[in-house]
Amino acid sequence: MKNQYYSTFNFNENSARVFSTFLEASDLEEFILGVADVIKKPLIVVDNVFKVLAASSTEGVDDPVWCQAVEQGYYSDELVLQILVQSSTRDVLIDNHDPVERGPLLSRYKRIVSRLIFGGKAYGSLVVLCTDEENQQELLELMPFISDLTVKMSDISPKDVAFSDSVMYELIFTDLIKGNVHTQGVLQSRLAAAGLDKSYKYFRLHTIPLHPSARITAGSLKRTFDQIFIKNWMIYYEDQLLVLVMAKQPLYNFNIPIESVEAVLKPYNLCMCSSDAFTELLNLPYHYNKNRCAISLAEISMDNSTTFSYEQYKFFDMAMTAVGYDETALENYVSEEVQIIREYDRTNGTDYLNTVYNFLLCDKSYVQTAEKLFTHKNTIAYRINRVKELFNISLTDMESVYRILNSCRLIKYMEAIAENKSLRRSSDLSSATMLNIKGYGGDTTT
Repeated sequence: MKNQYYSTFNFNENSARVFSTFLEASDLEEFILGVADVIKKPLIVVDNVFKVLAASSTEGVDDPVWCQAVEQGYYSDELVLQILVQSSTRDVLIDNHDPVERGPLLSRYKRIVSRLIFGGKAYGSLVVLCTDEENQQELLELMPFISDLTVKMSDISPKDVAFSDSVMYELIFTDLIKGNVHTQGVLQSRLAAAGLDKSYKYFRLHTIPLHPSARITAGSLKRTFDQIFIKNWMIYYEDQLLVLVMAKQPLYNFNIPIESVEAVLKPYNLCMCSSDAFTELLNLPYHYNKNRCAISLAEISMDNSTTFSYEQYKFFDMAMTAVGYDETALENYVSEEVQIIREYDRTNGTDYLNTVYNFLLCDKSYVQTAEKLFTHKNTIAYRINRVKELFNISLTDMESVYRILNSCRLIKYMEAIAENKSLRRSSDLSSATMLNIKGYGGDTTT
């Protein structure tokens, strides 16, 4: 595949050496190291969210910003401030790879930047550090060829950028999710370069998983949610629509327009998970991952809610984290007194544990508990008194109530997991049976 370029390129000495490096290199890193040796200048390759994909050696390079970028695997500051501001965006067109010179800003060396273009779209940037003035004209002529070969050698993709390559917040949002922004200084530089309002101090992340069978596109949802959530950043990332809502005043749960969101999502059998509110954008990866945990836990427990929050699954996430997400180990965290009551129920056919649990959930109201369990309040009162007599437990001591409530929640959750697995096994068995009925299966004996 690579040899096709022999007949299409008019070689001079350096371009021939670059192409020879391309043919011999086994990966992008090896190619960039070889090109740096040819042009005698440091190179760095970044994708659209400024993650360093490959870089030449920093040995002998006396530019702290450049060396830090290679070391951290993230190139910000100069590249961002000089290329991503609106005026520079007009200069560096995404539909060509013509090299553009950028004067020094945070260091004494200028950069030459060539966009990595394929199919009319920008996949990233190739940046050369000009440590001297020698052979710069030849370098400018050679850069488009190098950038083309870089694209062919790499697996760069703009797929994480959702709606418009020119909207810089999408790049910042994606970079934050990936954990590529490490300090407040870098973040503030990125926000300034994109011309974003930095006065918003309160944030909440909403995550909407979009399964392949969904009958609505991310773009359609974005246009709808743009009307529902007044101030937001929105991207499509790894089959999810992510909505970061921003405010200048604290965000509370009642700030979420639940009814409007549910009206949009219900017809398409979609759900939305909301994170805790937070005040540091650098903490976005944490809240993103917690939302993913909550979505997973909601699926395990067969929660069919259209909207829910991480807050609702925080206890279960903590419990599952404690046991390394091995649900069979959750039993060890059920308090001894609850285990005793549960075993008594199994042996004697009583319903004491469920009664106590709902009694506590109903704020110890006999009437509300009776309504919830569809029984008479005198029956509830009798059961509660028997529990106190039989098991010598207190329902007034806060520590005891805490243990009972959390243990009962764990039991309910384990029951949901078991039921979910049973349904899945039944579904798998039904599918296998149907295949055998149709003549697709093999021996069905056990």
